[in-house]
Amino acid sequence: MSYLSENGRMDKDYRLILPHDTLTKYIINEQDGILIDSYFFNNCLTSCFQVEGLTICDQYRKTENGIFMELYGGSIAQQTGVSSLQIEFVQSVQLNRMKD
Repeated sequence: MSYLSENGRMDKDYRLILPHDTLTKYIINEQDGILIDSYFFNNCLTSCFQVEGLTICDQYRKTENGIFMELYGGSIAQQTGVSSLQIEFVQSVQLNRMKD
């Protein structure tokens, strides 16, 4: 998967690992030492993680023609006894299979 970052194009070679005998927990291996726990429920692969002060959550769902991906994130806001996520961005995309 490729992204545009402040430093230009960034390519990621993600690997999905199914550890042990589970059908709900997966590990996303970014091939650079980063491992992210991910969970499969209701036909969606979902994970939440923190990077550079942001909490990011993503969801991947198989569709008829490919995969729908939604990503959102923000910073944690402290309240009286409760922490909540102040949503700062939402991105979504439909990734379609390329035709041969």
